[in-house]
Amino acid sequence: MSSGRFTPERLALARMRRGLRQQDVGERCGVDARTVRGWERGEWPPDVTSLTALSRALRFPVSFFTAPPLALIDTDRASFRSLSTMRAAQRDAVHAAGTLVVPLREWLVSRFRLPDLDVPDLGGETPERAAEIVREAWGLGGSVAPNIVHLLELHGVHVFSLAEDAREVDAFSFWDAGRAYVMLNTMKSPERGRFDAAHELGHLVLHRQGDIHAPEVEHQANRFASAFLMPHAGLLKQRPASVTMQAALGLKVHWRVSIAAMIHRLSQLSVLTEWQYRELMVDVQRRGWRTTEPYGIQRRETSQVLAKAFGPLRREGDDAKDVARRIHLPIEEVQRMIFGLVLADPVPDSKALPRPTVAPAARLRRSDLKVIPGSGPNVRRSETKRDVKP
Repeated sequence: MSSGRFTPERLALARMRRGLRQQDVGERCGVDARTVRGWERGEWPPDVTSLTALSRALRFPVSFFTAPPLALIDTDRASFRSLSTMRAAQRDAVHAAGTLVVPLREWLVSRFRLPDLDVPDLGGETPERAAEIVREAWGLGGSVAPNIVHLLELHGVHVFSLAEDAREVDAFSFWDAGRAYVMLNTMKSPERGRFDAAHELGHLVLHRQGDIHAPEVEHQANRFASAFLMPHAGLLKQRPASVTMQAALGLKVHWRVSIAAMIHRLSQLSVLTEWQYRELMVDVQRRGWRTTEPYGIQRRETSQVLAKAFGPLRREGDDAKDVARRIHLPIEEVQRMIFGLVLADPVPDSKALPRPTVAPAARLRRSDLKVIPGSGPNVRRSETKRDVKP
């Protein structure tokens, strides 16, 4: 609920989200940078005319600037992989994007009962062993991992889309108030999306404590993702007598990963010699498969939680605009947070290589996600809840 009083922290957050300097905001509002700096420091509030100008310049509703403070997520605990190579404005925009999903998550839990968090803290384990433990705990055994987004949601991780203007970042994860979040760049290939989601799970499992930005951290998360998606025992059972490119393609289709990831994993497991690994990777590069995945997955993996949450809204005469208004965000921000995980465009699928049968997608049970009928800002959490229909 908006208090009606100006909240300086929210002005700084909106400016960061747009990747602007105080001087840029001042020029758009017809004031100097010192005035904007005073607003952000809480030295004085903007008058009604200036507040309207801020709303127009930053494309946030006026109510956003008068809602309660929203603390920035702690970047010291967030796995921003490209943070060191991004421009300052890009870093600010991504930082703010992660912060703005928190009120959307709060709206979700005010309306739905979501699965409890079930992500073990395995900081003392090797990436390979940690992947084995999670697979065992989540009932995957040595089989192909189903939809990774569904798996994360089933185990209490909140998954959202990255905004379109954060394409330089593959994905990132963070903790906030004991809750785990993953944000995925849905502009990537479906195979890359699966690996990114598994990579971020690796961070949540391995790096809940300690320095998330230490040099070895990204390597560990990559090792975890490889082992999680291509388990040692399961992959070695399918080990071909001779690892040709055709054999690698068959394996990559079965395990639903990229051809480069499969070749790299075979090298990790010493199935390939160093010479074979180099030859296959040179061939991948020559064929252009670094950017265009052969025999690709037909559709990107999507969210069950977001689809089930926003689906009933339309039937009740509600929509994303109403949600955006309740949490004081621009409708385009809410759409960006959910679009890539609710709607997935098909990726052309080659029929030249037959597809093996894979494990069914993970599904939320009826008890995992329940909705409060007609819930809004005044609905009590103790009201009777009903199941969301698939």
